[in-house]
Amino acid sequence: MTVDPIVTYMSADALREMEESETPIPESHTAHARDLRARFLAPLGVVGVITLQLYEEDELVETRECKNLITTAGLTALASALNWSSISDQAANLGINTPYSLAPAYGAVGTGTTPVTALDTALTNEIQRGTVSQASAANGQSVLSFFFGNTQAVGTISEAGLFAAASITPGSGILIDHVLISPALTKTNIQTMTMQVSFTLTSG
Repeated sequence: MTVDPIVTYMSADALREMEESETPIPESHTAHARDLRARFLAPLGVVGVITLQLYEEDELVETRECKNLITTAGLTALASALNWSSISDQAANLGINTPYSLAPAYGAVGTGTTPVTALDTALTNEIQRGTVSQASAANGQSVLSFFFGNTQAVGTISEAGLFAAASITPGSGILIDHVLISPALTKTNIQTMTMQVSFTLTSG
C-alpha cells in the first residue's frame, strides 16, 4: 500500500516572508508553495490594446494595432469604478454618496507625436472623438468600439486614447490610456474608421 506523504500548509504571508529572507522552503511544503505562488502571489495586471481600422465602401483597407499605456489617472478610474459597482447597494450605509461611473466614454484620436507617459491627462493634439458603437466583456477582457464617419478625423492620425466620464468636447474627461500610432494612419473623407479599445486582466 502506498502512503501519501504528509503535506503541511503555510499562508501566503508566510511564503512571502520565507522567499524575501531566502529561507529554504521545506520539501514537504514545495508543491503547496508552487500552487500558492501561482494563485496568490502572481502579479495582477491590465494590458490595453487600441486597434484602428479604416473602411472604404464597407471594405477594410488598413489596420493599426498598438499596445497602449494605461495612465495613472486611468488606473485610479478603473479601480474606482470597480469599487463603486461592488458597494453601490450599501453605499448609503457606508457614507458614500457620490456614484462613480466611467460613462460617458469616448474614443479620441489626434495628430501628436510626443512620447506618451503615465502622467498624461490629454492627447497632445486631439482632433476628433467618437461615441461607443459596440461593447462586450468575456474571459477577463473588456472591449469597447467607437465609430468615426466619413467627415470625422480626416487627416494623419498618430495618437489615440480613451476618455471616461467625458463629453464630446476635446480635452474633457479622464484619459484612461494613450498610445502613439506607428506608422501613422491617414484617413480621407471617403473612409470611415473604427477604434477598438480592449483591456485584458492578466495574472502571472
